[in-house]
Amino acid sequence: MIGMKETKSTMFGHPVADPFNQPEQLPLGISHVSLGSRQVPVESRELLDLPFATLRAYCHCEQKSSSKVLVVPPLSGHFAVLFHDLILGLLENHEVYLAEWKNARHVSLDHGPFSFVDNIDYVVRMVSAIGPNLNVIGLCQSAVPTFAAVSSIHRSKHPLSPRSVILMAGPIDPLANPTRVVGLLRQHPLDWFRENVIQQVPRGHRGEYRTVYPAHIHLSGLLAYLTRHVLEDLELSKKITADDGTRTDTHPFMHLFTSLMDLPSEHFLDNIQSIYHEQRLLNGSIRYRGVNVHPEVLCRTALMTVEGDNDDIAAPGQTFAAHKLCPNLSDDLRQHLQVENCGHFSLFHGRICREVVLPEINAFISRIAGRA
Repeated sequence: MIGMKETKSTMFGHPVADPFNQPEQLPLGISHVSLGSRQVPVESRELLDLPFATLRAYCHCEQKSSSKVLVVPPLSGHFAVLFHDLILGLLENHEVYLAEWKNARHVSLDHGPFSFVDNIDYVVRMVSAIGPNLNVIGLCQSAVPTFAAVSSIHRSKHPLSPRSVILMAGPIDPLANPTRVVGLLRQHPLDWFRENVIQQVPRGHRGEYRTVYPAHIHLSGLLAYLTRHVLEDLELSKKITADDGTRTDTHPFMHLFTSLMDLPSEHFLDNIQSIYHEQRLLNGSIRYRGVNVHPEVLCRTALMTVEGDNDDIAAPGQTFAAHKLCPNLSDDLRQHLQVENCGHFSLFHGRICREVVLPEINAFISRIAGRA
């Protein structure tokens, strides 16, 4: 299964990935796309190799569209392969660039810390490496740094300003419709997280002595979340009972869901403080390269927001709030999609992703390209 580490641990009859034995990166595992009845090979190449991420390009030789899409997964613990279904679907119509974050357990201390602002900087550097006429998709937690990065590029009137930015299930304004996750992150001061969930990478790993939010603590929380979904017959219960992923033989959902990486402690704590405690994007106090970030500068980069109406992580309203921050965008440069009967993970995995979300994203990208 796409290079994942097998373990003897199981939950609800499914194998659970070993949080102590995950590699620097998990391969995306996309060797071909289905075009009608044909299987067309997919090629990949590396554009940037940064200390905490790799930027890779994926395309196939029969691609008719010249559109380019940068997908920025969240730096929240999961590997980019969790978004396999969404990326595979995008590949049918676009050249896809993927920010593949690295497991901090394998990043040497020589590379220094990695903060929330560094996350913004990585997105800016990736956009610059790809070139013009780009569409950028910020997924889940990455919606905030992605939105900040695009705003910063646009403010400088850079010729590489993306054609569009698409934000999916992200906490632009977590208090617009607070979920249990928001409450948990807001109920403790930052020092509580620093003292209770931050650990050092043990000796013997390339990142030894780096402070991280470790995968095994994250996995404990995810399994508790999964248990609640099973007991209440919610979204994840259905996914592990009848996996609706595109390639369940090589990419079973339970393995995607439980394959986790260690996170740089600086980013983990900055993210909580910037987004959930102080809502810095909303009050304009995020600073990048010495300048405060203000999304209101966007006037040419189109904006699409995507939410699931049953999302219990980033509930409806949290991502839609991005539109309120962009008063200078005309109506023809904005769109909102709220998907019925859809939880958080179904936005980028399974039948709803394939049949509802991807067609809407493709249509939006095509419409904005035609307008340009």
